[in-house]
Amino acid sequence: MNSQEYMTADLQIYGEQVLKKCVALLPEQRPEWRHDVRRALEYFRQHIFEEDFSVSVMKIECNISHSGFSLNFRKCTGFTPKGYMCHYRIEAAKRLLRSKKLKGLSIGQVGQLVGYERPPSFVSRFSDLTGLSPGRWRAEQHKTTRQLSLFKSSSTDASSSKMKQFSPRNLYG
Repeated sequence: MNSQEYMTADLQIYGEQVLKKCVALLPEQRPEWRHDVRRALEYFRQHIFEEDFSVSVMKIECNISHSGFSLNFRKCTGFTPKGYMCHYRIEAAKRLLRSKKLKGLSIGQVGQLVGYERPPSFVSRFSDLTGLSPGRWRAEQHKTTRQLSLFKSSSTDASSSKMKQFSPRNLYG
């Protein structure tokens, strides 16, 4: 394994750790929700970032067959099952794209980490939900972060120079 492969493996391991934190941020199920919705949400928690995950597989695995399931799911979560999956995958992708440590991951690798087998599918879904391509979104986030850090350092410099002006030494010196 060459150094590039080690770096990519390290980035993917870190990315997977970030995804575990994202799973923890999924909304908690409520006891008053229907049993089938609670089962589905638990299945989401365990499998949402797997490439072969789909709503139809989830319904089979959770033994959900009735046609009213999607409506019940939407009443509880505010999303259809597919909308829920897409929303939380894209939210996780945003966390990965925002991370400075994961800047070395390609857009395709980020898409794979959050469960998209094909990069074009990920780019299309991300663009639909955010209005920007993942690459453009990442660039905007890092640009904003740089601007904020420049603002903080310049305001810190200005306030520290004011502090020097008003120190007791300057008043009595």
